[in-house]
Amino acid sequence: MTLYGGMVQAAVAPRDDAPHALDFCLSINPDARPVRVRSEPRLEVVPHECFDNCAQHVREFGGSVVHGWAIWETPGLFIEGEFHAVWRTRTGTLVDVNPRPPR
Repeated sequence: MTLYGGMVQAAVAPRDDAPHALDFCLSINPDARPVRVRSEPRLEVVPHECFDNCAQHVREFGGSVVHGWAIWETPGLFIEGEFHAVWRTRTGTLVDVNPRPPR
């Protein structure tokens, strides 16, 4: 969470149609396009350990680990990219099995 103007404001995923967010994503990797990933956090995973959590999930359920960037912003203040891992199901769907820690 961020203290902003005397109020606590949580970081959120930017809107899909936000030009500044697309520009930010392209500055990280000009050959990729952002994609929204479904969040289904598992209770038994370890917070802040997305790489190990996804590897364990693959061992249990198949699929693969996909590395990329989680993009968060505090509107009007900043936007950031966090290196992150998500699970790709056997059918190709991307799922974030990691709990999102408080910001």
